[in-house]
Amino acid sequence: RWAEAVGYRTVSVKGGRIYLNGHPYWCRGAGQPPYGYKPNDAVTAHAFLHLMHEGNEMVTRTGCNPWNDLWYSAADVEGVGVSSEGVRPWALMSKAPPPAPALIAQWQAEQVATVRRYRNHPSILFWCISNEGLQGDARNPEKIAIFRDIIAAVRQADPTRPIIQTSGDLDYAHNADIEDVHAYWGWYESSSYVNEYTHPMRGLSGTPGHAFLNEECAVPYQNTDTGGVHPAYIGRYSAHPWVGEFGVTNADPACFAEHIRAEAKLKSEKLRYQRAEQPTAGALLFANTTWVKNVLTRPPSQWQPFPVYDAVKQGYAPVLLAWGTSQSVFFAGGSIRTRLYV
Repeated sequence: RWAEAVGYRTVSVKGGRIYLNGHPYWCRGAGQPPYGYKPNDAVTAHAFLHLMHEGNEMVTRTGCNPWNDLWYSAADVEGVGVSSEGVRPWALMSKAPPPAPALIAQWQAEQVATVRRYRNHPSILFWCISNEGLQGDARNPEKIAIFRDIIAAVRQADPTRPIIQTSGDLDYAHNADIEDVHAYWGWYESSSYVNEYTHPMRGLSGTPGHAFLNEECAVPYQNTDTGGVHPAYIGRYSAHPWVGEFGVTNADPACFAEHIRAEAKLKSEKLRYQRAEQPTAGALLFANTTWVKNVLTRPPSQWQPFPVYDAVKQGYAPVLLAWGTSQSVFFAGGSIRTRLYV
């Protein structure tokens, strides 16, 4: 006896926008749930995806590999949409030549087999062929042709879903339906306090005529045990520009947590209300595993979301009411010039 749960909805792309069940849909969410750490733990899968849904993180990305049936099924139940990524991350990156034709054929066969296996899961909204699969060589015609053939095979296996060529690279040949370029504003790049997301820029716009969805719109990463800076990022001096002397091990994590909270809230709000001037199809913040204390080491009953979780919950609320001002100094009794956004 065999049974499989299925669901029905439509996802399409038209005029630079994503449509869910025929209605325009701006994808608000976050990527990098703890699948890679606990792929076979149903309790973790349901608890984390439920926490995402309650935090207005409505769409996520599998990131560097597909999930398994357990996690896709949990997403079906908890109501989280998924961009399902392919089996070969960084597949054709750098200036190195493509691998042998036999390996390309095997890659395509694995990709199609993955689509056929998981295509009945209604939580899957898009197929993405590879994470940063053309990084550093996105205009190479030979490599673009390889992706074109794989995309054609995926369309044949599932003509109902939009496709992303690579998560992280421009799609110059328009092989796919959605374009995605990553950005690290407020972490490796300029802060949302100085960015105005009102004009084309890397991570916010792609080639003309494409729907643009940033699937890796990063905010700084916290150590899930302490809330402070992870040791891997201390040697890179990643946190020092933002929190100075608090960007080291054993420092009070409150300062770093406040930077992450403020950056994530401002970014999620500005990306929404400024899309009237610079249209996008959505933004998935990154990486939400690091937004929950104890998520990798303790059961869900002992998880404690960091302040960034509530900040994103507010910034990605179904109805957003926000005001913005360029004023940075305030005096008692003075007036504030601002704009109100709904």
